[in-house]
Amino acid sequence: MRVFVPFSLPGLTGVLVTREWMRMAQPTLVSNKKTIRVLIVVDHAMVGGALASYLEMDEALQIVGNVSDVERAVSMAAASRPDVVLMEIGMPGLDPFEATRRILANNPQTKMLFLSEFLHDLAIGQGLAVKGHGFVTKMEQPEALIEAINVVAAGGRYFSPQVRERIIIQKKGAKIAVAPKPTLSRLTPRELEILRYVADGNSHKNIASTLSISVKTVETHCTNLMAKLGIHDRVGLAKFAIREGISLP
Repeated sequence: MRVFVPFSLPGLTGVLVTREWMRMAQPTLVSNKKTIRVLIVVDHAMVGGALASYLEMDEALQIVGNVSDVERAVSMAAASRPDVVLMEIGMPGLDPFEATRRILANNPQTKMLFLSEFLHDLAIGQGLAVKGHGFVTKMEQPEALIEAINVVAAGGRYFSPQVRERIIIQKKGAKIAVAPKPTLSRLTPRELEILRYVADGNSHKNIASTLSISVKTVETHCTNLMAKLGIHDRVGLAKFAIREGISLP
C-alpha cells in the first residue's frame, strides 16, 4: 500500500512512499505503552487519511476519528473523548480556537495539539490562551508528530523549533516572548490591495488586468507579501487574509 505523507521527508518531499518506508522512518515502538486515542482534524480528507495510516503504525496510537469539519470535530470529541486532538489551524468554518474551548469544556482531560504549515505570533498566542498543549509545523519530520502526541498525552508540552524560539515556557505555562507585531501595518497600501484580491480567489493575470499593472509586478508583490508574513505559497496567503478578515469591499 502507498500513501501520501504531508510532511517533509528527507529527499522525498511531496512523493508517494511505501508503507514499509514509513515503518523504517518511525522511532522504535514500545509495546507496553498505554494506548493513546487520537482525533485528527485537518482540512483535507485525503491528508487526514494519510496521517491516520501513518500514526496507526505506532501500536500505542489509536485513531478514533478523522474529520475535515471543525464543527463536527467538536461533537465527535464530546462523544469519543480522545486523549489528544490534532487540530489544523486555518480551516474554514468554526474558529479552531473556539472549537478548542468547546472541546475542553466537555472534556478537560483532552490534550490539544495544533498543526499548521505556518504559525504567526497571533495564532500562537490564541492557542496558548485556550490552553493548547503544543504546536507542530508541517516542516517537521514525520516522527516529530508521533513524539509530539506522546509528549502532550503524558501531560507535557511540545513546540516545534520555529515556535519555541518565539515563546517563553514557565511553570504556569507558556507565553509569546514579545508582543505580537502589528503584521498588517508592515504592508504597503498596494500589497494590502493585492492581498485582498488574492483572498477573493483572483489569479495573478486577473489582478494585473484589474489594477492595470503587469503580471510580473503582481508576482513580485506576492513574493514580498510571503516574505513579510512568513508564508510559503499563494494558498497560505489566501488563508491568512481570510483569517485576518481581509477581503474586497
